Amino acid sequence: MCAALEAGIRESGSAPTEEQLSRLAAMGRSSPRKAARPVDGQPAPWADQIYQWLTVKRLQLTRILELLEEQGCRVSYTTLRRFIQRRNWRRRSRATVRMESSAPGEVAELDFGRLGRLVDPDTGRNRTVWALIVVLSHSRHSFVWPTYGQKLEDVIAGLEAAWAFSTVFPATWSSTTSPPR
Repeated sequence: MCAALEAGIRESGSAPTEEQLSRLAAMGRSSPRKAARPVDGQPAPWADQIYQWLTVKRLQLTRILELLEEQGCRVSYTTLRRFIQRRNWRRRSRATVRMESSAPGEVAELDFGRLGRLVDPDTGRNRTVWALIVVLSHSRHSFVWPTYGQKLEDVIAGLEAAWAFSTVFPATWSSTTSPPR
């Protein structure tokens, strides 16, 4: 809006002239400026305390927000999270948790993962497609079952499909030798 006002264009006035539009185009802006991103200045005075809360006391961000507010520092959750991310204070653990060894066919892990969006041919709607992933702990062989939902009936359908696959292709699904670790 400021660029339009500088060019002499008013919202309640008459239609802009060719000259006014040319001046607006020459300014290189035809729309409002993008909003500035929040700066780190507000939580900066408490940086040492925030670092201690994160690393020593291992507090959650919501609790840190409460403690900052008690000290007179009012910031949003997003600002605090961004402040911490820019300093790499909260790195994700790259440690792998190994499961205890199991006999073939004894233990399976399962989880859902988001595959993306796809048009459902039955309804014509754009829907999220999930993958039910079943991994045998001993052999690390896996089975993936795409589904539109994560309800109990979707899990049962996926597990029944995995079971059917394991009986049709037993050599590819189970293994008597342990994978290299």
